[in-house]
Amino acid sequence: MAIAGYENAAVIAGFTAMLARLVVSAALPAPAVPSSMAEVVEDW
Repeated sequence: MAIAGYENAAVIAGFTAMLARLVVSAALPAPAVPSSMAEVVEDW
């Protein structure tokens, strides 16, 4: 059960980080979005 808990925490942390990047990307000029999305994909 503890291992599953850690895995869930990692998923939540990763999802939160992805959302944060998407928010930052939305605030940046359009040309910056593709590179940011590529970084998100690489992280996964």
